[in-house]
Amino acid sequence: MTLVKVQPSKSASNGSTTPPKVEPTELKSQMLKIPAVDNSSPLDDRVLKIQMLADIIEKRDKISSSLRKLQSINTSSEGREVTITIEDAKTEWETANSEAIKFCIENLITSHKQKLAELETQICW
Repeated sequence: MTLVKVQPSKSASNGSTTPPKVEPTELKSQMLKIPAVDNSSPLDDRVLKIQMLADIIEKRDKISSSLRKLQSINTSSEGREVTITIEDAKTEWETANSEAIKFCIENLITSHKQKLAELETQICW
């Protein structure tokens, strides 16, 4: 499992870290197929549709919350430096390179907005 943390550091580090090469990947759509339901459908079908919509709305709320947090990160060097750490079971990589951090945050924001758009097209009765 990969963990990505963005955190302010207490003091600026003088060491320069070269970020790894990042290859953009294509987002894979995991859209749920929600059947069209009208009021003449059996009750079980309508309940199933409501449950599926509730799941989509819950995912949308989580992504929206994450997007707001990402957009609130200030990468300017006004006294506090922002660092980003990526780690897994064997390796850890950390950088305070503002360009690398801005690149990561911009890509995460873009992917969150795309996923929100996909989910919002699925929210219909």
